[in-house]
Amino acid sequence: MRKWALGLAVGLVLFTGVSSAADKKFAVVDVQKAMRSADKVKEIESKLKKEFSAEQKKIVELKNKITALKEQQQRDWAIMGDGEKRKLQEDGMKVTNELKALSQESQRRLQSRQQELLQPVVGDAQDAIKEIMKEEGYDVVFRREALVEFDPKMDITLKVTLKLNEKNK
Repeated sequence: MRKWALGLAVGLVLFTGVSSAADKKFAVVDVQKAMRSADKVKEIESKLKKEFSAEQKKIVELKNKITALKEQQQRDWAIMGDGEKRKLQEDGMKVTNELKALSQESQRRLQSRQQELLQPVVGDAQDAIKEIMKEEGYDVVFRREALVEFDPKMDITLKVTLKLNEKNK
C-alpha cells in the first residue's frame, strides 16, 4: 500500500511536470485517529461497553473461577484422592471451554455490532474529507498510513475530527 501511494505521488509529479506539481495542494489525514477522536465514536464506544458489560462480567467471573481452581489444585493436589483430582481437572476443563466459547462469541458479536454502528461514521468521515478538500482547495489527500514522512502542516486530521463533530450535533 505504501509503495503504491509513493508510486502514485512520484507518478503525479512526473506526469504533471515539476512546475505543475508545485501548484498542487496536498494534505494528509489519519482517518482512524480522526474517527477515534470524534464525539460520535466515543458515544458508540460507550454504548458498546454498556451493551456488552454483562458478557464482560461473566468472562471476568469465569477467569476468576479458573484462577480459584488453579489455586486449589496447587494447594490441595498432594492430599487429594484420584477421584477428587479427576473432578478438579474436569471442572477446570469445563470452565476453560466455557470461557473460550463465551470469549469467542462475545468478540464476534462485538466486532459485528461495532462495524454496524461505525459504518455511517466511516461515510461521514469520507464526506468530511471531501468537504475540506473542496473548501480549502486540496487537489490530493493522502492517508497517513500510506506515507513515510510529510510536513505536519499538511495534516488535516483535526479538521476532519471537527467536521465530524459538527455533522453529528
